[in-house]
Amino acid sequence: MDGTLADYVSAMKRDMESMRGPREPEADENELWNDPEPHIKARKDIIEKKPGWWRDLEPMKTGMEVVKIARELGFEIRVLTKGPNDVPYAWAEKLEWCQEHLGKDTQVTITRDKSTVYGRVLVDDYWPFMKGWLENRKHGLGLMPGDSDDKDVPHPNVTHYDDSNLDEVKKLLIRARDREDNEPF
Repeated sequence: MDGTLADYVSAMKRDMESMRGPREPEADENELWNDPEPHIKARKDIIEKKPGWWRDLEPMKTGMEVVKIARELGFEIRVLTKGPNDVPYAWAEKLEWCQEHLGKDTQVTITRDKSTVYGRVLVDDYWPFMKGWLENRKHGLGLMPGDSDDKDVPHPNVTHYDDSNLDEVKKLLIRARDREDNEPF
């Protein structure tokens, strides 16, 4: 969900900026994710624990377009998301977000391990989740946003998408939908 359908990054950068000291440099995006300094991690934790923060994330236009295409092709949309362990109400807010932006009948699964959930297609922005899922779904299709940090990770079943290749995404989704069980992707 976060980084694929809901714009976690822009919201986090905005809120981190509001907490930056006047002489402090602007937070580098990599600094936010890759083993951040203790004070940066503490700020992220404060932001993520703010009531309503997860529910109020803005939808990502291209990710929502991929959902629209998948729905039009007859896919059942199921959102897999990882909930922060120390913010249990974030789980409820993620559900509320999905109900508001995707419809009340969209299934939402909060899981620690996306590789255990079956599906023909996984759309995710985080390579370790995609890699684990593909290890269990050798014939599955992986779609990753074009701005994900893992853009250079090669895998024959993974395509990065953005506004420029949604026609290709549609063709891949049709292929994933129509392939026979155990037929290689």
